[in-house]
Amino acid sequence: MVALALLASGACSKSAVQPQYPEDISFAASLGVDLAAMTKTPTGVYYLIKTPGTEGRVDPSARVTGEFKGWLPDGTQFGAGHMSAQSVFEMNEGLQYGMTGMQKGEVRLIVIPSQLGYGPVPPEGSGIPKNSVLVYEITVTNFTF
Repeated sequence: MVALALLASGACSKSAVQPQYPEDISFAASLGVDLAAMTKTPTGVYYLIKTPGTEGRVDPSARVTGEFKGWLPDGTQFGAGHMSAQSVFEMNEGLQYGMTGMQKGEVRLIVIPSQLGYGPVPPEGSGIPKNSVLVYEITVTNFTF
């Protein structure tokens, strides 16, 4: 259940006092983040479609079933788990922007600026530092409206 709480909230990097942006930090090579190869949304969220989907389009009103993994930019994993009819609207803003348009079967890498994740208030006991950029890999297996 902690994993779902982490997914429902969203953002941060080690002891940063000010908000952080993906363009201003380095990512562990293991994450496979290459901002130049990713799509940037108007909100500053980056995403890369790793596996295309086949049908439908997720929007913030959707309830999503699938899998997620989340990392700090240094490669530290802070969460992983299964989403079972998880409301996109209840996720952090960065995930709402990054998941919009996903299709069934799609796998997407999403990079979220700190202010669209947890910002200065990460969940207590999560191990996520204040004001960190977050990296998620999301797999959507199904969704409903």
